[in-house]
Amino acid sequence: AALAAGKTDKLDGYLAEVRTATGATSSNFLMTAAYLPLAAASGPGALLAHYTRDALGRVTTYQEFNAAGVVAYEQSSTYNTRSQLSAQTTVTLEQDGDRNWGHTSFYYDSAQNGTGVDLGLITRVANANHQIEPNGTHDNKPDSQTVYTYDWWDAAQQATIVHTGDTGNWSTTTKTSVFQYNAQGFLTGVNIADGQPRVVRFIVNAGGQVLRRHEDAASANDPVEVHYYLGNIKLGAVGNNGTDNVDYAASIATHIAETWSRQWPPVSMLTVSHRPLPTQGRRII
Repeated sequence: AALAAGKTDKLDGYLAEVRTATGATSSNFLMTAAYLPLAAASGPGALLAHYTRDALGRVTTYQEFNAAGVVAYEQSSTYNTRSQLSAQTTVTLEQDGDRNWGHTSFYYDSAQNGTGVDLGLITRVANANHQIEPNGTHDNKPDSQTVYTYDWWDAAQQATIVHTGDTGNWSTTTKTSVFQYNAQGFLTGVNIADGQPRVVRFIVNAGGQVLRRHEDAASANDPVEVHYYLGNIKLGAVGNNGTDNVDYAASIATHIAETWSRQWPPVSMLTVSHRPLPTQGRRII
């Protein structure tokens, strides 16, 4: 069952933490970079999530806590002078006690090496990963990267995305997506070349809003989404491709799953504005 959640806002109006609306006071621990308990936090109800922000209100650390009050997921972020993400570090505590560590660097320059931000758009994302066992043993995991290119219409439009799941094995792990647009510059399709080559097709309205998204992969479980609008305002969506509208309990459960072997089966989706919505967990990219 979904947990009811109460939010605590700081005086500046930014969300600071989320606790269960009912329950006994619990001791919860913040985590240092060395993954050791540092300080206790307590209050009404069990702590589900905690946000740390800088003077500009940007989230610098986000934490999710498991039922035992221990940090199960932590993401730390740094920003460049344009308030764009420059790096993120995540630590995930899995159910078997292993900790997955990942560091992501974001590049915004045409050279894709961090020498500037001349494009103002993400051109490359590089990930370094390893796993830490309960006994302290480090197990290196494949590093990955994603490269983005753009076509220029009235504004930048995504042209290609090339993802390499293992930078030590480029020939067998590279996957490419090529984007297609109509004469008005609206997205109509994406050709995806990976382990399951497919075409994602979009039907858009006169304003470019996506009415239907359909993956054509010759499968009975092809993901389909149908989106509804009124006066350019999105009312909801129906489909079998899952939903972003998850509560904190579901977000925590997803993060502590077996990350390196996780499978993603089709999930039914129904999100419409008049339904009671759960308190949303922070979706992490």
